[in-house]
Amino acid sequence: MKRLAFAAVCLALGTARSFGREPKAPPSPFTDAAPKSVPMENGMFVGHYGEVVEVPSNWSADVQLRGLTEVVYFHRKFDDDFGRKPFQPKPVDYKLENFAPTGLVELLVIPKNAPGGLGSLAKIRLAKEKELNQSGADYKISQETEGGRWPSGTFHVGTHRPYRLVQTYTESPGEFYILTLGESLEPGAFGLNADRVLDYRLAGDVVSDSLCKHLLAVHDRTPAGKFFENASDLSGIFYYFGLPRFWALFASSIAVMLFLAAWPSKSARSAKIRLLGRSLLLFSLISALAGFFIAYVPVSFGGVVWRRSEDALLIAALINPLIAWGAARGFGSTHVRRVMLTIAGLAVAWMVLMALGPRSNSAAPVGELIITTTLALYFWGMVNASVFALAFGEMAQREARR
Repeated sequence: MKRLAFAAVCLALGTARSFGREPKAPPSPFTDAAPKSVPMENGMFVGHYGEVVEVPSNWSADVQLRGLTEVVYFHRKFDDDFGRKPFQPKPVDYKLENFAPTGLVELLVIPKNAPGGLGSLAKIRLAKEKELNQSGADYKISQETEGGRWPSGTFHVGTHRPYRLVQTYTESPGEFYILTLGESLEPGAFGLNADRVLDYRLAGDVVSDSLCKHLLAVHDRTPAGKFFENASDLSGIFYYFGLPRFWALFASSIAVMLFLAAWPSKSARSAKIRLLGRSLLLFSLISALAGFFIAYVPVSFGGVVWRRSEDALLIAALINPLIAWGAARGFGSTHVRRVMLTIAGLAVAWMVLMALGPRSNSAAPVGELIITTTLALYFWGMVNASVFALAFGEMAQREARR
């Protein structure tokens, strides 16, 4: 079944044996439908799986369904510069050796529920690397970087020998996409003049850019896409944490909390001071860690950043009722329920504030978002700690009697 899955990947690469092809596999078990030219409105091609791709006005798109796999053949309409000689390549012409010299572009759309399945982009990349190494091809694979313009996980394969190709492997929630076009050429390559090279280069850019925009738009409509977008430049991710004023603020406030937490509990009042210090330490530090990780983890492990900092702040702040429950029991409060309800009320107020307050229109730089959520939750933890100490009850009196 796995070998059958890679048959779909091979469809764009013709039938001739050559270097740089996808791994060989048996023919598709499905009956191929003849390719047909698709009429386009305003230069936009809409595929079988809903993909929307822009096509230059002097180019055409022919579509062929091979089982569940959609193959889209893009080519210029004419073989001359005067529009007199129609250019109508056949599917068998879309061989690896023909893409660059002939000026062809091809798109494969493979549903993830196709028989056998391709697994994931990571597995496809491993299979591609293995096949290219075995063939002795001269190639380079580049992974789309975090914050890049393509969806996370996309990778590009540039083959320089024996054929000059660029292939982009990407995905949507339901499909894999493989875009193949000739490597960027210079005038004179393969006997092509400057106008023909420029036309091919522009056509490749138009198709590629519009496919990228479509996939990002699809991602934005997913639950994850509504909350996250690709992370921007990560070079300054910890810049703010290296500033002296950050550590001065942090160290001075922690020193005050430690001083209060160590206050001798000789009376009811002094016991309340000590409780306040211990609560401030507990709530502020755990809340700050929650704020840091809620912003850092998506960037570090998913290459995405919160679209709106308010969403990150809202979710991270919800940990405070849990802190209150554990602290009330651990410190020996006789009013655990009252403490929980009080801090839960604060959490509801925070949710209303984040939901109804001003909303950011775009994601903040990663470093700014991390420091903002960390400090905001740090100070919000102090507010919760103060309310917690007030609602705590009789523990301070019992401690004073000891």
